[in-house]
Amino acid sequence: MPLHGLLRFPAEQQNVVLINSATPHEAERLIASCEHCNLDGAEIPFDNILDRVTGSEPSVTDYVLEHPAKCPNCCREILEKTLVERKRMSIFAKKKKGLGMMRPSPNGN
Repeated sequence: MPLHGLLRFPAEQQNVVLINSATPHEAERLIASCEHCNLDGAEIPFDNILDRVTGSEPSVTDYVLEHPAKCPNCCREILEKTLVERKRMSIFAKKKKGLGMMRPSPNGN
C-alpha cells in the first residue's frame, strides 16, 4: 500500500543524530509548553526545535535522545515527536542573544 504524501529517503541518506544531555536543555529554552499541558497550542514536533538547535537538515535527520527533555511548564518528559509550543521571543531577547545587537565601540562610534 503506497504512503501518499510521505517522503522517505534511502537509509544511506538518512542521518540519525544522538542527542546528548546538553542539547535538550538548550532546546527547552525555546519552548513554552507541551501537548500534555497545552492541547491547543502545542503544534510543533520537538524534533523541529532540535533541527534549529543542531542546524541539521529536517528532511533527512532523525534524533535519538540520550535523556528526555522536560517541559518548562508542566515538567513532563518531552521526546522527539512530542508536540510543543515555541516560546515567543521578544525583539529585546533576540538582540540580547547577539542577533543584531549593536554595541558602542570604546571610542564612542
